[in-house]
Order: sequence, then C-alpha cells, then structure tokens
Amino acid sequence: MKQGEIVTMCEKLANKYKRPQHFQDLVQEGVLVCYEILAQDPEPHDAQLWREANRRMRDYLNLDLHPLSVPNSDAARAISRGKTPSNTNHSEENLDWLEYILSTDVVEIDEFMAYSPDHADEYEKRDYEAHVVSVAVTTLNLKELQILKERYYEGKSQETLADEFGVSKMSISRWEEDILDKLRQSL
Repeated sequence: MKQGEIVTMCEKLANKYKRPQHFQDLVQEGVLVCYEILAQDPEPHDAQLWREANRRMRDYLNLDLHPLSVPNSDAARAISRGKTPSNTNHSEENLDWLEYILSTDVVEIDEFMAYSPDHADEYEKRDYEAHVVSVAVTTLNLKELQILKERYYEGKSQETLADEFGVSKMSISRWEEDILDKLRQSL
C-alpha cells in the first residue's frame, strides 16, 4: 500500500465511527500503526494494515479517551464493550474499578485534580517555612529558638518544656505567645 492509499483507508475507517470531533485523531492513530507495521515488514498484507488500524482506532475511542490511563488488555476491551471478561488474572476489585473508569463519561476537573497534589503549593510552603526559620534565627535569642524548636518542630508539650526549664506551664505559655508575637512583627 502506498501512502495515499493508507491515508484513504484510515479516513474510511474513521468515518465508520461517526465521531467528527475525533476524526483527525482517529486517522492519525490508524496511519501511525500502519507505519509501525511497515517499519517491521515492508510488504504486509493489506488486510493486516486494515485490521490493525481498525483495532487502534477502536482502542483510541474505548481506552485512550478516558480520564485515566486504562490498560490495553483483553479484559479492558471486553469491559469497554459491555461484556464480562473471561480468563483474566485481574482481581474482582480491579475489574470493578476498571468497569467504573470505562463507564465514566465526564469527570469534574476538581475531582480529577484532587488526586494529584500541586507541587507549586508544596514548594511555596517549604519556601515560606525556610523564610520563617531564617527570620527566627536572626530575631530570637537562643532560649527562644530552643522553645520554638522543641514546641513546634519536635512536638513537645508545654508541660514537658515547663519541667525542662523548671518553670510553670503558664510561664511557657506566656513565653510562647511572646515568641510568636516577636516573629509576627519581624515577618
């Protein structure tokens, strides 16, 4: 098959699916798989090209358009066609989850984004913490730094600090308030 014949064949196959919004993508998927086959075998049978292009377009519509990555397996193909997969080594839980994913047409962006933490927020949080520590080091004396470190970074209670410094819990509470006010003013 020549290049023009491959494109024409893929366009005819893509029309079969009646998905105008995905027409160009389907054609590209079909052409791509045909060229992959041609790279391995320069003289494949035309039926093999047609069959593989059709399979790739079907996989694109049934598997690739879903909000999550779906395994390209016989079980996934069976579920996407509404059939129960047979002879599979997937657990019932995985098959149920796969069926749920494949049956989902719309996923709210908030629901989808809830699963992926935003690295920018984490970076900003760490950057701000580093800034607070640098301000604390330049603003507070050693005793205040020790109280701040033990209270907030090591998680010690006010009672433990009171025993350590030989003062009452109320004194530790007042010191802590003074330290935090000093830091707020410096920030």
